[in-house]
Order: sequence, then structure tokens, then C-alpha cells
Amino acid sequence: MLAESLGFGGALLFGLSMSAHCGVMCGALALGLGCMARTPDRHSWLYLAQAGRLSTYVGLGIALNLFGGQLFDWLPEGAANALMRVVLALALLLAALLLLDRGRLRAAIEAPVARWIRPRLPAALGARRNAYAVGLAWGLLP
Repeated sequence: MLAESLGFGGALLFGLSMSAHCGVMCGALALGLGCMARTPDRHSWLYLAQAGRLSTYVGLGIALNLFGGQLFDWLPEGAANALMRVVLALALLLAALLLLDRGRLRAAIEAPVARWIRPRLPAALGARRNAYAVGLAWGLLP
């Protein structure tokens, strides 16, 4: 296991190095959403959005843990590892295709989503009751 081979100090350094991702991605989104929120109490709106984001992380973690555990129980020894390697290789291939095709594939994927989200975003940012739902969607961003 990676965690056992790293030790506490290595795991701490690994976690600190990965926090830059959160600072850059989540920090910029939190700042942008906080500035765009059309509510007098922006802090409570952001707290609800952050709670939604964290709920998505927890829910995905639980679901993947349950699915992964069942996967290892159902498949013969070693087959689950091989399956996960294939899935991750396909994900890396898709990421490479998205980077290399100069935006055509990405635009084809993003266009329908953007058409659905764009008219709804100002309304979602304007109401405090929608902050949690915005946070749930935020948790699905890479």
C-alpha cells in the first residue's frame, strides 16, 4: 500500500503538495461564486455551496468504496486490478484525446451541458436555497 510505504511524513508532504490543486481550483471558484452570488448574505451562500461540494465528495467516496469492495469480491483474484488498470488507461486516453484534438471533441461534450447550465446559472446564484445544489454540482468538477 502506498500509505504504508510513505509513512506519516511522506503522506503529510504528499497531502500538502496536493493542496495547491485545491487552492487554485476551489479557491478561484469560491471567489468567483462568492462575487457572483446575488444575495445579501454571501457568506452563508458560500457555506452552503461548500457543504454541497463536500457532500458530493463524501457520497462519491462511499459509493466508490462500496462498488470497489463488491468488485473485488465478485471477480477472481487479480482480475479487479486488471480491470481498474484498463479503466484508468481508457481515462488517460480520453484525456489525451481531449488535449490533442484542439477542442473539437471537448466542445462537442461541453456544448449541450453549457446550453443547459447557462440560462440557469444566474437564477441559481441569486437564491440561497440553490447554493447547496450548486455545491453538489461543484463537487463533480475535476
